Amino acid sequence: MKWSGTLVSSPTGHPLMHKLYAQILYREGDLTQARQHFAQAKDGTSCGFLLIEISRTKGFVGEIDLFVAHIVLQQLAMKEPTTAADTFTTYCKFHTGIACTDPPFALPLLNFLFFLLQLVEQNNRKYATFEALCDLYKPSLDRDPSYEKYLQKIGVKFFDGSRYEQRNIIFSDLLQQFFIDLEEDDLDEGTSVHGEVD
Repeated sequence: MKWSGTLVSSPTGHPLMHKLYAQILYREGDLTQARQHFAQAKDGTSCGFLLIEISRTKGFVGEIDLFVAHIVLQQLAMKEPTTAADTFTTYCKFHTGIACTDPPFALPLLNFLFFLLQLVEQNNRKYATFEALCDLYKPSLDRDPSYEKYLQKIGVKFFDGSRYEQRNIIFSDLLQQFFIDLEEDDLDEGTSVHGEVD
């Protein structure tokens, strides 16, 4: 698979190869592996239909939103917003448990994905808006720990989040050092007071 990537300078392989391999896996009934290859095939429509089938055959009713969220976030982390939008739209439109394409959705995670896709398409993207959206939907995002790594990549690739994360790390380190210094001062004062009492 990787050798095909040399044709299009892609380290993961040519999208057409991923699509063809995904179709073979689909016909053989290996939906999980087919999902991974459809996600890299830049074919959001096929990916959306496959996710519907996986959701129907392998998922629980309460997990309808998790299937599409994982792949859409993965596609955005690979900087494929058009594919991610196609996957999301196809999944929401044709999944019998959702059957609509615009919010408000009954499931908060779908609302998050809708708004995230809107943010990514904007020209004047702001990290603060992305961060506020993630904070607003944090309870839904906490349902799957793998979302965090995708959101970090999305923040860096679309919203220049690395600049803000670096600033937050520096501030956090300063704040932590301040509290350590305060603790040391309190300990020093405490021993001298206790020393006088003895």
